[in-house]
Formats: sequence, C-alpha cells, structure tokens
Amino acid sequence: MINSFSSGSTIGSTSSSKEALKNPTKVPCGDRELHNVMVNLAEQFETTYINCMDPNLTDEPECELSNLKPYRAVIRRLHKYTRDRNQKFVTVQYGCLDGKSNDPIYGALMKLEPRFDLKNWEGILVEPAFMDKLKKTYDMFSDTYGVDLEQMHYAEGAINTPENIDSQGKCHFYKVVPGGECPQKKEWMTQISGLSEKGLKGFFKKNFEKCVQDIQMRCWTPGQLLAEHGFNMVRSTATAPLSFNKVLTAGSEEKLYSGDVHCLDKTKQGGLQKMDLLVVDVEGYDGELVMATLNELCPELWPHVILYEDKVVRYNSGVKHHKSTIEADNIIEFLENRGYYCMLNGEDVVAMRIGYSVKDLVHTSEFELQKSLKWFHPRRGPLEDAVGA
Repeated sequence: MINSFSSGSTIGSTSSSKEALKNPTKVPCGDRELHNVMVNLAEQFETTYINCMDPNLTDEPECELSNLKPYRAVIRRLHKYTRDRNQKFVTVQYGCLDGKSNDPIYGALMKLEPRFDLKNWEGILVEPAFMDKLKKTYDMFSDTYGVDLEQMHYAEGAINTPENIDSQGKCHFYKVVPGGECPQKKEWMTQISGLSEKGLKGFFKKNFEKCVQDIQMRCWTPGQLLAEHGFNMVRSTATAPLSFNKVLTAGSEEKLYSGDVHCLDKTKQGGLQKMDLLVVDVEGYDGELVMATLNELCPELWPHVILYEDKVVRYNSGVKHHKSTIEADNIIEFLENRGYYCMLNGEDVVAMRIGYSVKDLVHTSEFELQKSLKWFHPRRGPLEDAVGA
C-alpha cells in the first residue's frame, strides 16, 4: 500500500516537476539523507493515513501509523535518524505544561514501545506557569528513561514577538485563576493560560476579568531564547533568496527576510548547531510564534519539523479545528512558502521542511478515494480544492 518515489508512483503534474521532486539540486534542510526520510514520511501520510480513513482498510497493518497519530511517527523517525548517526537530537518547546500531559515528545519517545536510548536528546523547555511540575517530571524521566538533565535547558517564562516585549524583557501573560469570583472552578482551567488575550476573552466572555489575571512575565524572542540557552548566535543584516518555495519557485528573486536576524556565530566552536524539532502549544498564539521564529532566525536554523496546535487558532476565529479561517490559513501558507510540507494531525499541524506541498505529493491513483473521503488539507479545505485539475 505504501509507495515511495523509487517505486514509480505518479506524483505532480509534469515530468519535470516529478524529476525535481526525486532529485532536487539542493534540499531545504541541508541534509539529503534526512530530506529523504521526511519525504518518505510525507508520502506515507498521503497514502497510508488517507487510506486508513476508509473503514474497509483499517485492518491493514500499515494503519498502525494512523492509529498512533502521524506526529509520533515523525518524531520517532527523526530521533532515530539522529541517534543512528551519533548526532544530537535538538528540540525546542514553547509551552511544556508538566512535560507529560498531552506532551508530543513524551507521547512519541517515552510512552510508546519500543523505547530508545535518549542520551542524545538536548532540549530547550520554555514554560511560564508550571516550571516546578515540569522539573519534577524530568527528574522522573532521568530515573526512568535515562534523560540527561544536564542537556535540558529550562526557561521559565514565555516566548513572544519583539513588539510585545518591553525594554526590561517583560511581556503580558494572561493567567487563568479558577475559583473565587470566577464561576469556573476546575483546576485544569489553569492550563489554558497564555499570551492570547483575545482567545481568553472569547472563552470567558463576561467573566474574563473575574477569571484571568494580567501579569508581567520574563519573555524572550525566539532568537534571544536560543542565544541564552545553548546556541552561539550573532545578529546579521544579510538577505537571502527564497530557494525552497515548494519546487516551482526555485531561483525566485523574492526575499525570505531582510534586516536584523539571528544566525549561528561561525567564529565560535561548540554550542548547539541546529533545531530538529520545534513544538509550539501556547493556547491560541501558536501561529504568531511559529512565524516569528522563522522571521527572526536565519534559514540554517529553521527547524526540520514544526508541530503546533491548530485547534485554538481556529476556535478563536469561531470555527471548529478542521474548518478554514483566514488566520489559520495564513499560517499554513506562510510555512508552505518557506518550504514546509504541512499536514493536519487532529488538532495539530505537522510541518516538515522538504520543499513540497500536498499538491506536489498527491498520488493520482488515490485521487478518487481521497475525494470521496473528503479529507481536509489544513489550508485549502477539501482535497479537490488542493489538487485541482
């Protein structure tokens, strides 16, 4: 059921585009082997995951990928790639909660069996409200799973965009305080604290002031966070051409960025050199922080894989998570224009830096099946809108 590029599958619309997909002159992530791993995962999503939505096929062994959630397969494969090559597996998380509840890294690498050696894992953990619980969880991870605590960089505070951080490095954080005058009494409500005043006002409505405290908190921009937690960084005013907007725009004169950005300081040795995985779960402000990360960092530091929560972004616009909104669609388009292949995984979006969109990867042999299942691409809606003629 699962095909690969080498199997002669029909992809794209022209022979030239198919050849570009198979043998690109450059790969966005800078590592051709890793690029091929992510392409294979994307193609599995386009075949296995979609096929497993058909009730007549759910007993197929390949459907285990679908049942286990594709993001877990992506994280496990990415970790295996680095582990097999004696590389660091570098993750950055904006919003960790307690490190276990609904945590995708815990779900992929520790909750599932077989479990693997995690000594190559180095992480930056940003958490504004539950740092004590997070540290206790990671103490347990060290004892139970062999996580090296010296390679975990705790950052108690929040990530925000530059315009929202004052000269003292502080920003607004909206903390939910259930009980008292707040009619919401359940303790779990504290978990929806975050940076999005709009989202919380929409949730609590007339009870917003009774349930939410506006507090000042230590905040970093993405570049500042990396510079303070393991990366040797330098500011640059360089510009770079847009090289990996899908396949069709190679050689475009459009610019990725211009002005002040954060890059690796090549004059210094040591320090972290890459970001394998970025996880963003900040209750409705996810898209802004994903875009801020790519806007502020040189492309050499862009994450190989980005996982962010899509549900609250759409909820804040008044729709269910699989429906289209301008705000949520703009995030997907932003990522696709920078070479990320995006797939909707339940309430989250998984973006892999391979340079293609769903339009490039879809198999024409699967087209009718996928149309009949009304599979939703996160930006374009029903698949027929994504594929076109």
